[in-house]
Amino acid sequence: MSISPPRRALLLALLAGVPATAQPASEQRGTASERHLELTADSAGQQPEVRITPGRATTLVFNAPLLPNGVLVEDERLVALAVNEVRSLVTLLPSDSPPPDKPLSLTVRFADGAVPERVTFRLVPHPRAERQVRVYRQPRSVDSYKQEAEQERERAERCEAELARPQAEQPHSEGLVSLFAAELAGQGQGLQEKTLTITQENPCE
Repeated sequence: MSISPPRRALLLALLAGVPATAQPASEQRGTASERHLELTADSAGQQPEVRITPGRATTLVFNAPLLPNGVLVEDERLVALAVNEVRSLVTLLPSDSPPPDKPLSLTVRFADGAVPERVTFRLVPHPRAERQVRVYRQPRSVDSYKQEAEQERERAERCEAELARPQAEQPHSEGLVSLFAAELAGQGQGLQEKTLTITQENPCE
């Protein structure tokens, strides 16, 4: 997509860390303050929202390395995209045209191979754009997932083995023999009343 020279200069200035030209106070009031966002392995399927406004830049700052060519916006005709992989920065500059009638998606992939390996944002048109979003990713290695899955598999196998043990392996008696063993019957004394408490341990707990 062709980007106009002023917008290109603004994007390059933001990515390089050079302060852009100060905006009038009336324009600054239309920009929200910095926000912090946390990514974990458990929230990998969620799509965090980022508020954008036509003509106002929004920068996402990550604490993890970005995969080369791993950042994709749904429609660059509506949102110009610039990526600084060295500094883990992604800058968005929506066009001055009317905002889309639905949120656009921004997908960012990380380069270290840990989980979550990617995140997808929903770019929501809003009168107050977010100037900067700091994204803190708490990665989890793939090996730890494999280890946890192996432990769960072994636990399930132990449970199945315990539940499948034949009743013949459990010592028991029947008839009067069991009554004598339980001291419910004696010589010449007939049957005696006695309360028995039977508990069974669940091997899967």
